[in-house]
Amino acid sequence: MAHFCRLLSRLWEAWKLDNWWKNVRFEAAGLARCLLCLGPVKGRRLCAGCERDLPWGGLQVRLSGRNQIKRFASFSYTFPIRQLIGQAKFSDRVGIATLLGGLMGEHPPQVDLTGFVVCAVPIAYARHLTRGYNQAFLLAEPVARQLGLALLPTNSLRRVHTRPQRQLGRRARYRNLRGAFYASGAVAGQKILLIDDVLTTGATFYCASRALFSAGAIDVVAWACASVD
Repeated sequence: MAHFCRLLSRLWEAWKLDNWWKNVRFEAAGLARCLLCLGPVKGRRLCAGCERDLPWGGLQVRLSGRNQIKRFASFSYTFPIRQLIGQAKFSDRVGIATLLGGLMGEHPPQVDLTGFVVCAVPIAYARHLTRGYNQAFLLAEPVARQLGLALLPTNSLRRVHTRPQRQLGRRARYRNLRGAFYASGAVAGQKILLIDDVLTTGATFYCASRALFSAGAIDVVAWACASVD
């Protein structure tokens, strides 16, 4: 019951912060402001100048291993993307995650995504229950919508509880995620566009892609909102 009450509280706070009618009301009154410079905006949460000055252009490399996958990132994990992701991930600012996913969808990686389906990297059930949402799924929704791709159900790729990755070094991250992901038969024969918030060592993408290939996926392209250079 305590977890349920906490979830309702977080959803309520997120709704108060990011509900659409508030932005429409503020915009109609000429009060809508850019998230970064606080200048007036119309139609979205960032002004054109701040959007242009974002640290665009993240990592574009190929993972090693038997089943190699391409991995991309839309931004470098520096100011202000680092702060925006932090707010989306830890401060219930779900609208910021949707905004970042929309920016990703407007600037997809230069790779053929014909026939792909979108899959969000999951977080463990207990962490999802505590946080109230999966930030990767909030990114994946606008990406799928803007690219016209199907979005796989959240149970297509599952994750067991592990220690938070940010507390670990490179080798420990791989050990921590060994056997942490399980994919369902829904991914068999599919080409997967795998979405996550931050790419650091690549351990999450590597271990999640192994689970997808083991379940019958035929291709995986990994795409993060931001990469730690």
